[in-house]
Amino acid sequence: MTHALVSIAIVCATLQQGVPPKLAPKDAPAADPAQAKREAFLADVAAQALASDLALLERLDGRFGKAVSFRDAPAGDVLKAIKDAVKAPIEIDVRAVGESGGWALKPVSCEGASIRSALDAVLRAISPEYETYVVDVAAGLLVITDPDGQRRLRTQAQYAFGPLLQRMATMEGAPSSSDDLPRMLADYLAAGSEDAWSMTGGETVTIEWTGPVATIDAPPSYHHDIRRRVARLEQALPAATLQWSIRVVEIGAGLDSASIDGAVASPEALEKLVKDGSARVVSAPRLLAAATEPAEMRIDGDGRTLEVRVEPSRGAEGRVFVVRMTERSTKGAADGAAAVRTIALRALPGIRSVGVVEIDGKRLLLEAIGRSQEAAELLRGK
Repeated sequence: MTHALVSIAIVCATLQQGVPPKLAPKDAPAADPAQAKREAFLADVAAQALASDLALLERLDGRFGKAVSFRDAPAGDVLKAIKDAVKAPIEIDVRAVGESGGWALKPVSCEGASIRSALDAVLRAISPEYETYVVDVAAGLLVITDPDGQRRLRTQAQYAFGPLLQRMATMEGAPSSSDDLPRMLADYLAAGSEDAWSMTGGETVTIEWTGPVATIDAPPSYHHDIRRRVARLEQALPAATLQWSIRVVEIGAGLDSASIDGAVASPEALEKLVKDGSARVVSAPRLLAAATEPAEMRIDGDGRTLEVRVEPSRGAEGRVFVVRMTERSTKGAADGAAAVRTIALRALPGIRSVGVVEIDGKRLLLEAIGRSQEAAELLRGK
């Protein structure tokens, strides 16, 4: 029985978790317990208020209880249907409808595919400057206002992005430096509304980082969008599943060292060797695996068993995987004993890992790569 372990050391920047807070000087005054309790209470009240406002925005994105269609309906009637559907009052800035009044009688036509689309149709009908007004929430009210009014509705929330940033570090196309990950995440959250964010000169949304924790001060509708974007990113990140493409290639006896080195360094060079017959693909299984749990597959046939196992691990490089391929063969064995060949290497998601080993007089190349492209495409705006 012959065993060989090929370890490919790949240096990967690990996610910086932030600097621990400095200890208070010995002569610093003791914290006031009553003040701390008040601050905790106010923070809890603010968090509950924001949660209530976000729930209202979720209802606004929903549908009417029954199919509705408005044809030249008075704006006031459509607005009443919207109020009933979201179970909340609506406040319209007088600047959106003018001082003269009469807006409630203006005709509105829409299919009512969603509650928000019906509200949008109302605002288009009653506001002479529709494009300059926005829909937001405040203290349980739906508010139609302008950007200046929206900025007055800002509320603060903290987002512990540490686990998310760690997962971003493992995706295909992640920046080489972990210091760039917070900015990449912030750019993704701001996509489509960059002018509103402080990092690009805006005044509606501010973001400040303390290690992996982001403190974001923004109107509720922006917090609503942030949570949706984070949920989409979490679904696309590689922690859910990775598709491992694995190949075992037998290298021809007459191949020189330079050609082998080229095949290790470049998948194109390896493909060229396979095409011209200088190397032969022995096995090329693919394995879809959860990135946090071991996964394996087994193929039996013709006196030969092929086992592939992917095991998540931790190393100096951060999160790594051990990809192990074992071949058991009884074909041609006189005593029925199984001949066993095992090749293993360490791999990082999104990075091609390759190792070469000689077993039983044969040179074998093991290639593995775990891909998760969805998150990279999402962050690039595709």
